Formats: sequence, C-alpha cells, structure tokens
Amino acid sequence: MDYKREEYEIQHFNFSVYQLNLEHNCMVRRQIDSLVDTLADSLIKKSNISIPAADNIRSKRGDITNKIMASIQTDLENFSSVLNKHFTIPENLLLAEDLRHENPYTQTDVEYYEELVAGMEKTFEQNKFLISALEAETEAYGKMDKVVELDNEVIRLVEESFRTNLSFQDLKSLMERLDGVLVMKEEKEIKDDK
Repeated sequence: MDYKREEYEIQHFNFSVYQLNLEHNCMVRRQIDSLVDTLADSLIKKSNISIPAADNIRSKRGDITNKIMASIQTDLENFSSVLNKHFTIPENLLLAEDLRHENPYTQTDVEYYEELVAGMEKTFEQNKFLISALEAETEAYGKMDKVVELDNEVIRLVEESFRTNLSFQDLKSLMERLDGVLVMKEEKEIKDDK
C-alpha cells in the first residue's frame, strides 16, 4: 500500500480506495455473519433439536461464514478492481490542491507588491493626518458659529440704534451694551478653548 497515494486520494475524495475496499469487505462479512446467525437461530427453533446439537450448529457459524467469503473472493476482487479503476488518481494528473503548494509569484512580483503596499501605507498615513486636520478645522468652524451669532446680535443692535435716532446718552448706553456683548464673547471663547 502506497501511503502517499492514499493520502492524496483522501485529500481529493475524502476516502482512499484501500479504505473503501476494506469497508466494503467488512460490510459484506457483517451481512453474511448476520444471515448465517439468523439461519442458524431459525433452524434451531423450527427443528426442535437437542441442546448439544444446537451448540454444535452455533459453533460452526464462523466456519460457514469463512467458506462463503472464500467462495465470493473472486467477486470481491472484481469489485475492488472496479473501485481502483474509477477512484485511483493517475500519477500525471495535478489536482487543485497541488497548485496551492506551488508559488506562482517570482521575486520581482513580491518586490513589486511590497513597494505597492508601502506606497499605500504612506498614503494612508497622509490621509490620516489630513483627516485629523479637517476634524480640527471643523471644530474651529463650530466655535465660529457662536461668534457669528454674537456678531449678528451686535449688528442688530447698531441697526436698531440708527433707525430710532438715538441721543448721545442712548448711544452711550448702546456702546456699553455692545461692550458687554463683546466681553461675553471673549469669555465664551476662552471657555471653549479650555
């Protein structure tokens, strides 16, 4: 038995021809044993024979099974040759599993792909830096929304003062309100930075 060939068959079929033949012969022997046992038990029950004669029949069951197996040995060998014919993998045939063991890449290919991966890693690092810069800028724009709201409030107050023709005293009070808004704006920006 060629163990390398058997391993090759198991890899392809999930069984080897040797294993299949062995299992088939064991199955046939079990069936014959079962039939001889059934026949012996039936003969003993229906014939009402004595206990020593029944023991003698039971003891001969193994010999009968062996003789039947010997008589069908040629048929078992023919079946085995059919299995060998249909399930043996020719020596010159390459299976898909064989291709996995061959390296399809040359050293030049490996160097090319290593350079390609290194370039992709460099691009990834650059993109990562760019994304973090964009996130910081987006955060800064988010803070500016609050500043723009305060500026709009200042503009609204100034426009309102022009529409109402304020006196100097009213203008002075408006300037104090604007200073208050600007101070609030600066305090808010300091808090946001922290």
